[in-house]
Amino acid sequence: MTANPVLPLPGNKFYLLVGDGATPTEAFTFFCVGTTVDSKHGAEVEDAWAADCADPTALPTRTSAVKGLTWDLTASGVCDPSKTPYQRVIAAYRGGAALNVQLMRNLPGTSGGNIEQGAFLVTNWTEQKADNGLVKFSCDFHGQGKPTVTANA
Repeated sequence: MTANPVLPLPGNKFYLLVGDGATPTEAFTFFCVGTTVDSKHGAEVEDAWAADCADPTALPTRTSAVKGLTWDLTASGVCDPSKTPYQRVIAAYRGGAALNVQLMRNLPGTSGGNIEQGAFLVTNWTEQKADNGLVKFSCDFHGQGKPTVTANA
């Protein structure tokens, strides 16, 4: 039997990069303060109950149609307002503007590594402290349009 172990993706190889909005070539910077990252892909569906045309007394069954696909992100960590990506995220939130973000899976493409990129609206920005400790933040990114995925070299 040939060994085929699971090779978990280390957390330091899964991170966000925030775009600067420049054209024609946008530069992306590591969102280093975002120490916790959640990426959620989903499908919005609409359900209907379908009757059994051959048996009117049978209970109907659910049938679903996919209406669209979503990609949303959340990030949280420790506040450092001096960091440029932090400033870009806050500016996008305050301006209601879309922000280009990349999710890096920093492995070779042959091992599943890739960069997933999309436009997002920042829909929630929270900063908090407890007992006069460090200020922490959390934010929600609401995906706009279809993301692109590019395999790493």
